[in-house]
Amino acid sequence: MIFVDEAVTRLDDFGCDGSMKPSSLLKLFENAAEHHGEAVDHAAAMAAYGHCAWILTQWEVGISRMPRRRERVTAETWVVGKAPAVRVDRRFRLKNADGEMLAEGCAMLSVLDLDSGKALRIGDDLLSVYRPEQGEESRPARIKPPTEYDLEAAIAVRRSDLDYNRHVHNTAYLDLAAELIPEGLYPTPLTGLRILYRRQLKDGDSAVGKVKRTENGVTVGIYADDALCAVCEMTG
Repeated sequence: MIFVDEAVTRLDDFGCDGSMKPSSLLKLFENAAEHHGEAVDHAAAMAAYGHCAWILTQWEVGISRMPRRRERVTAETWVVGKAPAVRVDRRFRLKNADGEMLAEGCAMLSVLDLDSGKALRIGDDLLSVYRPEQGEESRPARIKPPTEYDLEAAIAVRRSDLDYNRHVHNTAYLDLAAELIPEGLYPTPLTGLRILYRRQLKDGDSAVGKVKRTENGVTVGIYADDALCAVCEMTG
């Protein structure tokens, strides 16, 4: 099932150049996934798994160009995978009103038991609710953090970065990473981004961001108490 979501943008989704911020692009995809779940009424299937939630483990997005302010856009999303599984893929496309492909992405997800902190095996009773598509089994390569970095700086975790679990929201890592990149190193125009999530950054954590220049862009590692929380790769 390919779910089509008429995306709604806001003024603060766009930067000073009039194009959409990278974190806002991820939010459009995230909202489309949420609306897909609501459309298929997945709440009962999720409740059967107990106190749990879908969690993101990795993002990979290719960008042809960022949407511009006042441009009408549509997000498409669908689930790929077979049960039983410990993770599934969710694919995304973003198009404008003329059908121009603006961005394509893939998110890797697992179901987490919120009490034990362990990933649950996903059965057909849950996966079938989303009417997954078949025939697209390729997955993005796993991101490896750099062994050394060019610079580092302390990160102040703001209350506005937190979600209802009092953890830094997955799209906020991209904003935290962008703030650390010196002017002139940020890839423009941005043509791709990847994020790997290893550990939840929480309210009160002492966080550090580390920046590494790469051949095609920049990589930022976000750490808390020397433990890796996330790696963000941005290319251009």
